[in-house]
Amino acid sequence: MASHNDNDVTEILQRLKSGSALTKCKPNGKEYLRQFFLHDRESFISYGGSRKIFGKPQIYNIKDIDEIRIGFAAETFDRLMKRGIVKSVDQNRAFSIIYDDHRKGEHLLASNTATRDLWVTGLEYLKNQNAQKSQYHFVREKNWILDFFHSADKDQSNKLTKDECRALLEDSLNVKMPDAVFERMFNQVDKSRQGALNQVDFVNFFNLLTHRKDLFGIMKT
Repeated sequence: MASHNDNDVTEILQRLKSGSALTKCKPNGKEYLRQFFLHDRESFISYGGSRKIFGKPQIYNIKDIDEIRIGFAAETFDRLMKRGIVKSVDQNRAFSIIYDDHRKGEHLLASNTATRDLWVTGLEYLKNQNAQKSQYHFVREKNWILDFFHSADKDQSNKLTKDECRALLEDSLNVKMPDAVFERMFNQVDKSRQGALNQVDFVNFFNLLTHRKDLFGIMKT
């Protein structure tokens, strides 16, 4: 597909927000026509038209999308074509949204190739934008963690002893934990077994803290 400039992408996303009729193709051969649309905040897509009385609208978060496959590249479409449910000519308007770590997929037929290409281009753009944001936040978070590391490294040894690490937690992050918990977490990441953490060890130590919601909530206040 051809590349697009910013104005083109803006127009494409606006058209996706207006919605398109897409046919959901299920592995069992059933097909459902649904009106798919991109949410105004551009963080997820959804659809309307389901007759389920108590059904909640299906939402596909952009951050969960792993891949957009064009044509009959997905196994489900391959099986449906072998069974004669879809025809080879349909691949010009077919695409699949693969998400949740490649565990799930939504297999769709647009009314024509142009509509299919709009969705593929728009979703690829949003997926790439989300990946860039995630990388930025990861780098920023890591730099934030290392700022604490360097401030606590009083002797500039590029390592933190247990005492320095404990002081950092209590004085800078307002985190107090039982000695047994601290010892267990410290020893878990102390790969050198020398009683001191280098930068990589400390980032791993900090990541362990983030899994303790009670402690991480205190750090963020």
